[in-house]
Amino acid sequence: MKTIKFIFVGLSFFTSVYVNAQFKVLSFGRVVCENQTAIYSNPNNISDGMDIVYSNPLIPNSYDVIWAYSKKNQPNNPGLLSLQSVDGAYFTVRANGRVGIYNNNPSCALEVGTAGTNYEIKVNGSIVLASDERVKENIRNIDKSLGKLKLLKTVSYNFKGVSESKSEDTLLHNSGIENKPAFKPRNNKDSYGRMYYGFLAQDVQKLFPDLVYEDSAGLLSIDYIGIIPLLVNALNEQEITINAQTEKIADLKLQLLKLENSSGFASQKVGAKISEEQNISAHPLLNQNTPNPFNIETKIGFYLPNSIITASLYVYDMNGNQLKSYSINERGKGNIIIQGYELNAGMYLYTLIADNDVIDTKRMILTK
Repeated sequence: MKTIKFIFVGLSFFTSVYVNAQFKVLSFGRVVCENQTAIYSNPNNISDGMDIVYSNPLIPNSYDVIWAYSKKNQPNNPGLLSLQSVDGAYFTVRANGRVGIYNNNPSCALEVGTAGTNYEIKVNGSIVLASDERVKENIRNIDKSLGKLKLLKTVSYNFKGVSESKSEDTLLHNSGIENKPAFKPRNNKDSYGRMYYGFLAQDVQKLFPDLVYEDSAGLLSIDYIGIIPLLVNALNEQEITINAQTEKIADLKLQLLKLENSSGFASQKVGAKISEEQNISAHPLLNQNTPNPFNIETKIGFYLPNSIITASLYVYDMNGNQLKSYSINERGKGNIIIQGYELNAGMYLYTLIADNDVIDTKRMILTK
């Protein structure tokens, strides 16, 4: 009698839950659980495992359908567990331990989003990467990255927007993971309206293929942190080039000074060149200081004909700032002595001006 009662109660319960479509056990242990308003599902057509469906059609334009399912027989990924809403939001844990957010097929330990959600992760703190030398092999110095980096095209861009409107096509056919609605990411208006700066993954892939990754949806992403060592190496390359050019410029300046000190070098007067072999009795003349370079004192020789009324010698730094001036009252040959302690070590210009005409300008070097 007790057995009959138990069977009767069990049949009554099964009939009740089957009629209300709230809980149903299909063949081979397939289970579907849904509320009475789950209008988008098909409880008679699920794959191995369990489906849980909830929807609320009384709330218009709301993301109101959630699937939770556990599958034991998915190819290469037995035991898949996933949560999904009708707008495409995913949280997936695969049997291999990989976790996906906005991604139902993570290709690494944690994969967040696809390009539709901009891979957006906000961190209040630091992101650290394993970099201990003891866990690395095949360590080599980076060589000549500057040339490749110069070929990269920098761009500004916006992410393409995604419509938030729902269509019945995305809500129909809840018949297991194979027929779940296609991924439709949530439209983050702040992200889509923002201007971004960076590279195109396709461009980077041509030059640095190891810095580009392809996700489970076939979309490409860039390891921007991996570009930092290349930038540092490029800066070092530029530093070497700059140092070499600086040394070359210094060498050229020294050669120029030697030419100016030679007896055959022409003097400059108001844009015209006058050789030292010309008759100096008719024209003012400024000589190169001796010795040059100097550290104790140097002598600047000059010649002023008697026809000159006023004359002065001025000393400037290489920025054109006047540092000293010497009024010259004598005529004929003369000289001015400059002591090393009067100036700081460096390169200077000195100019002879007679009757408001620039006679000549020369360079001198003070070393200490």
